[in-house]
Amino acid sequence: MAGEVATMGNARIVSVSDGHRDMNPTEAFPASDESVWRAERAELLDGAGMIHPRFGSFELSSGDKWNMSDGNPTFSNARYLVTKTDWDHWTQPEIRADAPHVDAQMLPLESLNVLDLIDGEYDVTDEVKTTPTPGHTPGHVSLTASSGGETAFALVDAARSPAQAHYTDWSPAFDTAPDWARQTRHWVLDAPEEGAAAALTSNAAGVGEAVRHDGGERVIIV
Repeated sequence: MAGEVATMGNARIVSVSDGHRDMNPTEAFPASDESVWRAERAELLDGAGMIHPRFGSFELSSGDKWNMSDGNPTFSNARYLVTKTDWDHWTQPEIRADAPHVDAQMLPLESLNVLDLIDGEYDVTDEVKTTPTPGHTPGHVSLTASSGGETAFALVDAARSPAQAHYTDWSPAFDTAPDWARQTRHWVLDAPEEGAAAALTSNAAGVGEAVRHDGGERVIIV
């Protein structure tokens, strides 16, 4: 579903959520502390103490669930881009055994000849390219978009909550390689402070900007 819209140069950025389910913050982020959430990040919680849908995207199933519909690609004119690293990981027999979405949503893309395997930084268009951000999955990528002299960075699953801007070591329970994901978040969230990106977008927080307060606290303003 479409969310917020922001203007960047000559382009518009629209945040899109692919679903949400209620989650206790310490269930979503096992390394976090509920007292910290309530004392310092209460605005990110709803009235029941769960992560507010506005500030956290936790899908009901895999992010690949929208690839196929009734045996056909959901977007009939699209090419589906998957990193070779992720493809090699998820198509291993031992992984497929515990991940039914792979057979249902991923493998048909290959037989239908709508799949492109990519590596590293890949130019999707002249304005949009992939940026490797491993950790959530081995081949996870984020997106960098540039237009009119401005740059935006789509975190995708590199971060899932504005709380991670300051508590960057909080890894979601869903990351396949939490330590790797933690390292990735540190350099990704430092990049805007060095002028590499003017804005941040995430499936968790819509559209926002990463800044550092005078006291050193890093935040995402959404």
